[in-house]
Amino acid sequence: MKSIKIFGISLLMASLFLITSCHKESAEKQLLKAPKLPPEASFVMDYDNFSDKEATEGEGFVKFGYANFGYAALNIAFWNGVLAVNLAVPVAAFSESFKHEPEYLGNMEWVWSYEVGVNEQQYQANLHGKVINSDVEWKMFVSKEGEFTDFLWYEGIMDTTYQEVEWFIYQSPANPSLFLTVNYLNDEVSGKQSIRYTKAEEVTGTEASYIEHGNLEGVDMDRYYTIYLQDKDKLTEIEWNYANGNGHVKDEVHFQDVAWHCWDKQRKDVDCD
Repeated sequence: MKSIKIFGISLLMASLFLITSCHKESAEKQLLKAPKLPPEASFVMDYDNFSDKEATEGEGFVKFGYANFGYAALNIAFWNGVLAVNLAVPVAAFSESFKHEPEYLGNMEWVWSYEVGVNEQQYQANLHGKVINSDVEWKMFVSKEGEFTDFLWYEGIMDTTYQEVEWFIYQSPANPSLFLTVNYLNDEVSGKQSIRYTKAEEVTGTEASYIEHGNLEGVDMDRYYTIYLQDKDKLTEIEWNYANGNGHVKDEVHFQDVAWHCWDKQRKDVDCD
């Protein structure tokens, strides 16, 4: 009889413990809020302003008077082409995350889990976000049935003001070496917003190849690209007015001078003022 009473008391205490734990976990979930996903602009560079087919196809841009805009566009298209294949899955997986709700894992960590299709191939993506003091740590694990499981395709750190993000993107499951670093800045005071891709294999004592795109406020040329190629030690600077489309490009190696070379609203070559 005594044993039954002891068993009953133990069972009651265990039940109370479980109920308390469940209530505590439920209360914790209600009090905690998942971190906001990093802005898509922190990961994906915008190339849309330099997709004019007539001005960039073949060598026609010189023949038809688009030499300056065409040269700027070709430099951007080169980087876009180099990066497109390697970033197809990471970009698709990141963009898809905005369509899903996270699940709380405990210990200030959440996961966004979903499937994403890329070039008729299906992938399972698990984006983890963990709050650590004043930062949020992000890790994207990607799986493909029959090929690889939980490959860490990229990871990053974001401050909780959402003004700075740094990403590290790895090549592929077959070659998991670091491929690209991405630095994003959104300065709410100056209004400047920028994203820079840097080729990771060139991060040595000298400056590595990179492409940077940014938005500015309060200036006529309020959009820009800066492109540096390490092997040629070549710097290309591109600026344009977002609303009107006119702009200019500077490249000492290509033009053999340090002057700006301009185009108008129709992207035709014009003399610079």
